[in-house]
Amino acid sequence: MRILKERQVSACECAYRLCYLNFRDSSRKCTFLNTRNPEQRYRVLKFDSNGTATGYCSNIIERYEKRPTEHPNYDFDNMCLLEFAMLFEPHYEKSNQEPEECVDIYEPERQTRQRLITLTDNSKW
Repeated sequence: MRILKERQVSACECAYRLCYLNFRDSSRKCTFLNTRNPEQRYRVLKFDSNGTATGYCSNIIERYEKRPTEHPNYDFDNMCLLEFAMLFEPHYEKSNQEPEECVDIYEPERQTRQRLITLTDNSKW
C-alpha cells in the first residue's frame, strides 16, 4: 500500500484494482516439454502429509508413454509427443474440501477441450 500512496494510478488501473479484475488474461496456454536426454531431465518430488518424499510426480513424457494403444478417435501409434501435448491436458478429480469463502463469480468455469481418455495406468487425461 505504501507504493500505491506514492505514485499516480490511471483510471483503468484504479477500476481494475477496485473491482478485483485480472490485469492480464490470456486465451493461450503454454506447456513446457523437456526435450533433454532422459538422464539430464529433472523430476519433481511428491511429499506426503508428514513431509517425507514418497516418489516422483508424473510428467507429460511418462503420461505420453502410458497412452492407450487403441482409441476410435485418435491414432496414438503415430502420434508424437508434441501432438499429444497439444490435444490433451491432465484431468484432476475434485477433492471434497469445503468451498472457499471468497469466490470469484466472474471467472468462467474451466471446461475440458476434448473427451477424457484413460491411460494404461487408469488415470484420466
